[in-house]
Amino acid sequence: MTEATESTIEIRSNDKLPLEEKINKVILEITGKEFYYRYSHKYEAIVNSKEVRDEICTQNYSLNLPAIFNYNNTIFHCRDYINYYSSDLFEACSFEKKLVTNW
Repeated sequence: MTEATESTIEIRSNDKLPLEEKINKVILEITGKEFYYRYSHKYEAIVNSKEVRDEICTQNYSLNLPAIFNYNNTIFHCRDYINYYSSDLFEACSFEKKLVTNW
């Protein structure tokens, strides 16, 4: 068994890291890949979707949901995020183009 590094201990001791920190620091440290830098518009959509989820969970509907949230595109951005780190884990579906254009 290998000894944990200082950064690993820090990550494990804080179980409530913000999503942005998980993506920008923890995942970067583990993979060496920067999704948020290469695909900033997709990254922002993912962060916005978490904000919408938080608003819904707390029943605080102060956000203008249609203005900041496109459900279909956000699903595709999340797929792209996962596939960025693990190639082709999720594949495009045959109805994807229809979903995007009909939104």
